[in-house]
Amino acid sequence: MSSEQIIVQQPEARANQLILLFHGVGDNPISMGEIGKFFAVSFPQAQVVSVGSPDICDFGRGFQWFSVQGVTEKNRQPRIDAAMPLFI
Repeated sequence: MSSEQIIVQQPEARANQLILLFHGVGDNPISMGEIGKFFAVSFPQAQVVSVGSPDICDFGRGFQWFSVQGVTEKNRQPRIDAAMPLFI
C-alpha cells in the first residue's frame, strides 16, 4: 500500500523551509491539517506536508507507522528501527 501525502501549503515562490507532519497511531494525514494551517501561517515561506503511513492500523481505524499491539520496552526499538526507512 502506498502512503498519502497532503500538501497543506505550497508557497508561490521557492520554499525556504520544509515542515513535515507525521500522524500518530490510528490516525491519518488529514487529521494534521489544523496544526499544518498553524505552521503555514507562522511560516509563510515553508512548504507544509502532512505525511501518511502506508500501513493500516491494527485497531481497524486509521494508519500506523509500526504496530503498538503487544509492544514492550524490549520490542519497541526494533519496531521503530524497522519503520525508519519509511521516513527516508
